[in-house]
Amino acid sequence: MTSRVYLDYAATSPLDKRVLDAMMPYLTQDFGNASTLYEEGRVSHEAVEKSRHDIATAIGCRDPYELVFTSGGTESDNTAVMGIALAAKARLKKSLGPGHVICSSFEHKAVLEPVAKLKSLGFDVSHVSPRSDGFVHPDDLEKLIRQDTVLVSVMAANNEIGTIQPLSELAEVAHSHNVPFHTDAVAGMGKMHFSIREFGVDSVSFTAHKICGPKGIGALYVSKKVPFQPLILGGGQEKGRRSGTSDTPGAIGLAKALELCKDELDVALEEHAKMRDSLISKLTESGCGITTPIDIEPGNYSSHLSNVVPLLVPKLESETLVMKLDEMGFSVSGGSACTSATTKASHVLTSIGVSDDKASGFLRISFGRFTTQDQLDAFADALISIVRNAGA
Repeated sequence: MTSRVYLDYAATSPLDKRVLDAMMPYLTQDFGNASTLYEEGRVSHEAVEKSRHDIATAIGCRDPYELVFTSGGTESDNTAVMGIALAAKARLKKSLGPGHVICSSFEHKAVLEPVAKLKSLGFDVSHVSPRSDGFVHPDDLEKLIRQDTVLVSVMAANNEIGTIQPLSELAEVAHSHNVPFHTDAVAGMGKMHFSIREFGVDSVSFTAHKICGPKGIGALYVSKKVPFQPLILGGGQEKGRRSGTSDTPGAIGLAKALELCKDELDVALEEHAKMRDSLISKLTESGCGITTPIDIEPGNYSSHLSNVVPLLVPKLESETLVMKLDEMGFSVSGGSACTSATTKASHVLTSIGVSDDKASGFLRISFGRFTTQDQLDAFADALISIVRNAGA
């Protein structure tokens, strides 16, 4: 191969030149601190607020000031989980219980870890498991809610297997008990139709670098009806909800990235679904024993991300596969980029009942705006050759 093929968009994505062009003036001449009163600051402030309004429009948020800019998805998740739960517990009558938080068992670590922290602070914690189909079912959530439940968090789309969760139904269950519902939309935003109004969620985390935007900028939506306390204190930026100097070019980059996703989404969903289905067919029909851990209906992008292909590869472990493919010019992952350096089986796969033996050969292929069918075909040929050689 003369050039590398990047197939790990779920970890991070290439920066779109149109996003960079929108950011560039604020990286050079319009550099003012958005919190200052003089002209340079006013220019930056206006740019940040325009970006806030544009993002609100893109995700169906009625009040732009319910959006808080953050450093990315991890901070947004931590802020949502800790900020909502701690504020809600402060209002909870002690007679009702210690405070109870529910999240799905296949959340990203950015949700699982702050939930674990809440447990160490005296909260009770429950994990609702997805079924073997890769979805959290509303009936299973209903069984776990208690009178002192203060937060439910279930991700919009799973970052390893790509299943899109039934957010409206899950949020409805939480709301029937007057419990706030948060969703980590980092993996799904820009790759699925997403609307706060339609889903009825109370809090949403998302980030720019998964949608061909810049690293280091994300956002958190928190409904003003939901109790919330800030985690990062200081100068009182973001109306006191997240202190720190505003990242003006980052905010512009996030807004532009979302705009491009929204404008191009329908075409991208159809094209990527065809590419995904073609790749799965070629690999599963190769006779090498390659399978997917869940059933993915061809042409379906309403319940499964169109750009994520989870694979179970026999005979070889994930780490070996990633390294061999890397040597051949293909960048793929063995799961979440945050945990792919470990040899432990993915908690996502174990949560849906995949055995450790099968999970050891897990690969996540994810692609996007700049991926071609020829690149995916070349990848399939490379993977098939690796598996066949391993069995020779």
